[in-house]
Amino acid sequence: MGALVWTGTSSTSPEKQAARHDTVAVAPVPVPHGTQLCAWTIGRVRAHRETVWAMQQELGRRRTPISATQKIRSCRYARWVEGLWWRRQVALRHDVQARRDVARRLDRFLARYPMRRLGTILERVGRREGVSPFFIVAVAGKESSFGLAACTANPRNVWGLGACGRAWTPPYFNTWEEAITFFARFVEGRTSVYHGWPNAQTPWDFHGYCAGCETSWAAGVSRFMTMMGAQGVAYP
Repeated sequence: MGALVWTGTSSTSPEKQAARHDTVAVAPVPVPHGTQLCAWTIGRVRAHRETVWAMQQELGRRRTPISATQKIRSCRYARWVEGLWWRRQVALRHDVQARRDVARRLDRFLARYPMRRLGTILERVGRREGVSPFFIVAVAGKESSFGLAACTANPRNVWGLGACGRAWTPPYFNTWEEAITFFARFVEGRTSVYHGWPNAQTPWDFHGYCAGCETSWAAGVSRFMTMMGAQGVAYP
């Protein structure tokens, strides 16, 4: 093999240039360490905390406060706090998923009716008031075909409340949330217009809701609930 001959003008030998090139080519990707790692962990604490608070808001729960003693004083403590908020996030995940599943089932069922896209509101109000959103929808189905035959003067009164004003006058509902909330509280006896049915467990317990047609009314409401895969008046 012939000797390597250097004919360039640079003062750096080809061996040194090659060595320098190899060093640059295989330089490792920097990874967080020391102060960088601690800052990254603190960022993860904030991310987990924001996720937990968003989940709690979605579920209508009180936000977990930041303890006055939870001031990050070391990277080791930062890692512990990160784990704490991560475990809180995992604990909420099942409830959030269950809530979203209920809303999706309602939206699929109501897709062709005036009450479409109300799944999230129905679930939220039903959970807050303790009344099954499937029961709320089923009564609307029996009374107005899910809004197709709602009260003319109060189009969000889809439950025939007050016989559409002929028996007594319910408030005018400006939003669906107002309407659903009033109906849920009416069922529970928490309005000033009627004592309600606070102990009712099934549609068959609503004596007087449809005077003279209680049997057919309960059967119709039960049928709609079965179609949605639900049963019972209380929030599932």
